[in-house]
Amino acid sequence: MPKFLILFIFLLFNFNAVVSQTGVDLGLNTKKSFVSITSLNQEDKLKIKDYFITDNDTLVSLGNELTNAELKMFCKCYTNDSLVNKYREAVFRMAMDNGKYRKSNQWNSDINIFIDKSIPRKVRKKFTEFYKPLTSINNLNLNFVSQVSEANYIIKESETLIENFESNITKYGENHPLSKGEYKVITDKNHKFYGATLTVSIRELEDKTLIVPKLKQLFFLSLGQFIINKTFPDTSLVSTLYNNSKIISEADLNLLNMHYFKIFDKEFTVKEFYRLLRESKRYCKND
Repeated sequence: MPKFLILFIFLLFNFNAVVSQTGVDLGLNTKKSFVSITSLNQEDKLKIKDYFITDNDTLVSLGNELTNAELKMFCKCYTNDSLVNKYREAVFRMAMDNGKYRKSNQWNSDINIFIDKSIPRKVRKKFTEFYKPLTSINNLNLNFVSQVSEANYIIKESETLIENFESNITKYGENHPLSKGEYKVITDKNHKFYGATLTVSIRELEDKTLIVPKLKQLFFLSLGQFIINKTFPDTSLVSTLYNNSKIISEADLNLLNMHYFKIFDKEFTVKEFYRLLRESKRYCKND
């Protein structure tokens, strides 16, 4: 019997003995894909649900059931009424978009950030210090890189004027987070981000102290295409009245925890959001 097959059988039986999965499948992932067992870490090996053997490898499929950690985070978020309301406002406040249900979006790859030298050095330093500690969010990985060729997220000064933001009824001043700044994301067919550019019209800003909070807010919004909201407290990066706090608020961290508790491969609309709320009553009775 080939050594790799013996190793696979050993791993399968031993890992299943300490499996950390819950038997809860929220129906967020529908695709069944196979990867080499050699590419898995120990945590992923706990999720093996199916396999087949080739001439020189063993290909395995990972189950879609939640791990204990994922279920715990799901219940923590979806049973918190205050957080649920804030998340709904930040993601689905406009439930319809051009006649279709608005879709939630996630990053499904590491975010490798390059800050161009057109951004003032002190601003680069403050931005990096603000986001570098953001390591506690599952399924969201940020890295700062020194070469643009290594980046999939570029922050730079805009080469053209970005106008002040205006809604259907109001034209705002430059202090609005979306005035003289914007982000653009590249999205695949599963509504997953894999690239972005964030630009600010620095030279056109009369108040240069707005550069740092604009970059901080626009970047945060781009992590989920969150909707800016005047009802949020001024400590939130989603607020139109953001006070440029030195650290990310706990409420904003909770938004990210809820948004990234699990990566899903299907469209996630407001209908799916309400379905998960119903599922939380079923699976989180003891939380």
